Amino acid sequence: MRPGRKNGIKPDGWKIELELGNKQDLLEIGKQKQIRKPMDFVLSKNDKTDPPHNTQKIIAESLGMSTGKVAQAELVRTKAPGVWELVKAGEETVGGAYQKIKKEEKVAKRKEEIEEQKKVIEKEELQKPNGLFDVIVIDPPWNYGREYDPEASRVASPYPEMSQEELLKIELPAKNDCVLFLWTTHKFIWDAKELMDKWGFIYKACLVWDKEKMGMGAWLRMQCEFCLIGIKGKPFWNNTTYRDIITEARREHSRKPESFYKMVEEITVGRKLDYFSREIRKGWEVFGNDTNKF
Repeated sequence: MRPGRKNGIKPDGWKIELELGNKQDLLEIGKQKQIRKPMDFVLSKNDKTDPPHNTQKIIAESLGMSTGKVAQAELVRTKAPGVWELVKAGEETVGGAYQKIKKEEKVAKRKEEIEEQKKVIEKEELQKPNGLFDVIVIDPPWNYGREYDPEASRVASPYPEMSQEELLKIELPAKNDCVLFLWTTHKFIWDAKELMDKWGFIYKACLVWDKEKMGMGAWLRMQCEFCLIGIKGKPFWNNTTYRDIITEARREHSRKPESFYKMVEEITVGRKLDYFSREIRKGWEVFGNDTNKF
């Protein structure tokens, strides 16, 4: 292995470190250039003999790198000195370190948002749905108990979760004749059935959503999500077309397929509620603490 390399990664960190050490001097040059008296020089927009001073560009050209890479290096060097030491040692690339920091910032921001949502829920500031509904779609925030990670842990909820005990306390605003569409995953199928029983609905069918892309999974790589269908009383139902499977590519976490809502709208009638919704939808009433997410 060539000197100055570790694990085949070229340690650009030390070269950048040395150049950034000269940054203050370069900034001072630029400052002095800006405060020169007008009599010292006359420069028109088309005069290229004295181009504008650009410290980052000068450093990048000296290193033979892009200004973008230099900017990333400065961010890592400033915000994560420990990570920057790994870059200098050749154990991490500038780009890799930058991506890690941006990911951590994203996770931290989302965790902060989740905490704010929890405060709203605890204060009961959400306005409950008014009246009763003929059709209810509910996507419970199942208690996975995993840290939110936008890349490695896609099954972790990017929103406040609820325990089964908390979900069982929910009183659905259902009419005596009502259709329930209850979304769940492999892990919570039995919990979903328990909820349906508790809410007074009779299980009728299970709709399978094929997301077209392989997901996470310890025993099997998961690609499907499920929606239990139950009824109370004798609700309107008119279906001779739709099958027990929907095939549509997944989108953002927890966002359900458009074809599902189209199906519900065509085979049911009456007042519709999307419970724990994260999206405003025409013709539907929504309830949740993140209804403008999508």
